Order: sequence, then C-alpha cells, then structure tokens
Amino acid sequence: KAEAALQKASQAVDPKDLGTLQAALEQEKRSFESRRAEYEGTVKKADKLDSEILRVKADYQNLKQYEASYKYYLEEARRHQDQGAAAYEKKLASISPQVLRLKNALETLEKQRGALDQELSRLREAQKKAQKELDALLDERSRVEKQVAKIKPTLVKDILNAPMLDFIAPSLQI
Repeated sequence: KAEAALQKASQAVDPKDLGTLQAALEQEKRSFESRRAEYEGTVKKADKLDSEILRVKADYQNLKQYEASYKYYLEEARRHQDQGAAAYEKKLASISPQVLRLKNALETLEKQRGALDQELSRLREAQKKAQKELDALLDERSRVEKQVAKIKPTLVKDILNAPMLDFIAPSLQI
C-alpha cells in the first residue's frame, strides 16, 4: 500500500517541472556564489556592528542606572529638605545629556543593524525561494518515502520482533 502511494506520489511530480526547479535552484546557488564576497562582507559589518551595539548598550544601561539613582536621591533629598539636593541636581544635569546621547546612538546602531539584516536576507532570498518551491514539489514524495522507510523490514526490526523476544522485554515494540 505504501509502495503504491510512493509510486503515485512519484508520478505526481512532473519531471519537467522538477528539472526546471532544480536548474533554477542551481542557477541561484551559482548566482549567490558570485556574490559571496558581498554577503560575507555584509556579515562582517554586521558582526562589527553587533559588538558596537553591545558596547553602547552596556554604557547606556550603566549611565541609565546612575541617572535613576540620582533621581531617587534627589527626590528623597527634596522630600526631607536636605542640603545635598543641589549636588544631586548637578549630577543629574551632567548625566542626563550623556544618557540621551547614548540612547540615540543605540537607536541609530540598531537601525543600521536592521538594514544589514534586510540586506543579508535580500542576498539569500532568491535561493531560499527556489529551494522552497522545489521542496513544495517534492513534499508529498518525501513524506511517502519516509513512511515506506519506516515500514520497510530491517535486521534490527526482525530481531526485535522475533517470536520469543517479547518474553524477554515485552515493552519493546516496533
């Protein structure tokens, strides 16, 4: 029954379409290979940008933490009418522009990273599309092939399904 389904699935695949899609996939692979240097250069730029993003993000989070602390201490000093409020105002005034600058820098770097991601996906898009079309065409056949391989008798299955083996380990089933 499974073999008949495999034959039917194989006949459903038009050899002309299969050949066309395989040729298109090979063409896209060759096309990508010709642009591999561009792709790898973009990957290197993205890696450098990732390390820069991590550095700026760490600095931003660090200063943001100090800013939040200074705000808290300033509010507490004001609530208790402490004389140290002016010192916290001064610290807050000096750190807030730095936090804003790092926040803007981080947003800019993340936008650049997004643009690089789009560029990388654009470079691989045609090849992925051709592979997806080929996989869609061969999907039914590969599913049935897996089913046939699952049912096909093998030495291991024959041994495990031997008549007296079920007394030894009755939980083993194939």
